[in-house]
Amino acid sequence: TQRAGASTADRPTWPSLQDVRGRTREVVEAFRGHFRARGYQEHQPAPLVSHHDPSVRFIGSTVSVIKPLLRSRMIPSSWVFLVQPALRSQNLDLVADDSAQPRWCSYFLAPGLARPACKLQDTAADIWALFRERLPVDPGRVVFRVSSQDVDLRAAIAALQPPPEVEVDGYEEVRYRHRYGMPGVIGRNFNIAVRSSWGELRDLGNLVLMEDRGEAIAVEFGTGVGTLLAWIHDLEHPIQASPIGTLVPIRDWRDVKLADCLAAAVAILEEGVRPNAEQ
Repeated sequence: TQRAGASTADRPTWPSLQDVRGRTREVVEAFRGHFRARGYQEHQPAPLVSHHDPSVRFIGSTVSVIKPLLRSRMIPSSWVFLVQPALRSQNLDLVADDSAQPRWCSYFLAPGLARPACKLQDTAADIWALFRERLPVDPGRVVFRVSSQDVDLRAAIAALQPPPEVEVDGYEEVRYRHRYGMPGVIGRNFNIAVRSSWGELRDLGNLVLMEDRGEAIAVEFGTGVGTLLAWIHDLEHPIQASPIGTLVPIRDWRDVKLADCLAAAVAILEEGVRPNAEQ
């Protein structure tokens, strides 16, 4: 099944990205080096099984790790980044449906950061510089996607130099909003995407302005290494840019699901979690 706007001839087949480990390391070190040079402190990743965020069973993003900083209001005095192993279980709902095409990997490496809300503009500039200077992507393919309702986020993008391509209201409004499992805390984001060779915009990450009952409290950014590599190299699915994708032949969406389940199961087992009679 092809997504709208792409002909069969335009779409890639199912190659794996060669030398995945080296390219993964390249992206991780580019992220670390970029934000260290700008004065951010590296935060240690947390175990995959959540021990401090009761809203999730597994850590699914970097923001789950920095929630203690948010609760203690330490973000205003700390610029932090980390590379967090993450696991999301939404793909389980799609495994038995042969017509379903999961968009993302269940297990992935998630680089992210957090900074005081007053540094929205500086953070946007740091992230734009990351894409322009450090990541293996042509900046001319990068598109910032934002809601017309978010005047402050649009202003932050408008101040970037050199100006990136901008899409306004290309998503439904809900795609520009986040919830964090914390009472009163929501987020408004702009998305960063890359344009594929067949013209599709594919999401790379989000910069989110977090608010607690209307008060801006932090800026956070998150992405996924496999997603970055897959979309930059015009692959069909991020699993093709992951180590499991070089071990399991990826020929169709059933192979994607098999490889995804194997990668998630291995990650969970490595955390010491074992199956029982009830689960």
